[in-house]
Amino acid sequence: HDALPISVSTPHQVFLVLVLGGMVAGAAGFYSMMKHAFVLYSVPTITPVIVRLLLVGEEIQTAMAFMAVLFLIIMFITSRRAYSTTTNSFVLRFGNEELIANLRKAKEETDRLNTALEKSEQQYRAIHDTAFDGIIIADSSGTIKENNPSAEVIFDYAQGEMIGEDL
Repeated sequence: HDALPISVSTPHQVFLVLVLGGMVAGAAGFYSMMKHAFVLYSVPTITPVIVRLLLVGEEIQTAMAFMAVLFLIIMFITSRRAYSTTTNSFVLRFGNEELIANLRKAKEETDRLNTALEKSEQQYRAIHDTAFDGIIIADSSGTIKENNPSAEVIFDYAQGEMIGEDL
């Protein structure tokens, strides 16, 4: 009895190669995360068939054996690429989680600072608008940019007339 029984019928040989090739193709994705598991699964799965096809020695079986070897090489490459892609995805995912956490902290700090700024602006406006003393704010060239209502009363200007005037 043959140690590697394989039918001499070409359709049966093609069927067997397709079934085992399908198993290897499925394993390329499934075992790709365990770098060496794919090799440990696929080589013992398909190598006996390749050897048996070569031992038959006929042209079609030899061609099938070489195509199976080529297929196995392509599946190794596919498995390595799937490993790289999945590994990079995990790295990006966990890197992005850290980035998102940092962005959340920065947003919380920005919100806190904006709240403090709004409070400070409200206090400034309350003092500016209710002070009995005239308050005039001018730029470096002496042009009035802002004034409070008391300054308008003191200098006898209507509301908004002082803006743009020179000191």
